[in-house]
Amino acid sequence: EVDPVLSRVSVHLANFLEIPFDVYPQDAIMPLPLEEADIVIGDFPVGYYPIDERSKEFKLGFEEGHSYSHYLLIEQAINTLKDAGYAFLVVPSNIFTGEHV
Repeated sequence: EVDPVLSRVSVHLANFLEIPFDVYPQDAIMPLPLEEADIVIGDFPVGYYPIDERSKEFKLGFEEGHSYSHYLLIEQAINTLKDAGYAFLVVPSNIFTGEHV
């Protein structure tokens, strides 16, 4: 989570539910401070990612112009999961329609 307020809310929620989990307050498309995860949970924003140099490191990054952040986040989630891991992603129903699918 890039928003510090939402990161704190996530920590308080974890404490309230008494469920241990880690919250990483950072841009989720940048290199992550962990090697693998058992579970990835995300409510991805739909739009363009402004850091073209980073997005070109992804298979789903566009060669020119800004890439779609939601595609990069899905690729990042898949790359971060352990082989038997689970991803729970909230995405729009039309995410895989359009010219860059």
